Amino acid sequence: MKRRRLRTLLANDINLYGWHLPLDAHPELGNNAQLAKLLDIEVRGEVMPLVFLG
Repeated sequence: MKRRRLRTLLANDINLYGWHLPLDAHPELGNNAQLAKLLDIEVRGEVMPLVFLG
């Protein structure tokens, strides 16, 4: 995030919260799976739980 944006948040006592959704790891509907599909990448398995090998 740009410093100016962060400075604006902090100066106005605005909290910023970010997180990853469980959907990130879904093998068909998740963000990674959809990106692989869009880029025509074949997902062959997982490197470890929640990390896909492609």
